[in-house]
Amino acid sequence: MNAFPNGTRVFWFGAMASPTDPTITYSGVKYGTVTATSRLEDGTQILDIEVDGELNENGNPRIVTIPAAAVNHVIIL
Repeated sequence: MNAFPNGTRVFWFGAMASPTDPTITYSGVKYGTVTATSRLEDGTQILDIEVDGELNENGNPRIVTIPAAAVNHVIIL
């Protein structure tokens, strides 16, 4: 079963650099959309997530790859 199909909105806690001093980091909430899923040999589900509002060095949307256990569904009420 895939609890995070493509298009699922998710959030997770991650480290972020301070906008005024990149040597200072703090933790904050990141949001994104699942673009792909896979599984490791041990069954761990891995998600590729397009991060909201972040671009890579080529100007394309930033994609992060993290375990599904580290993210939460975004619930819209």
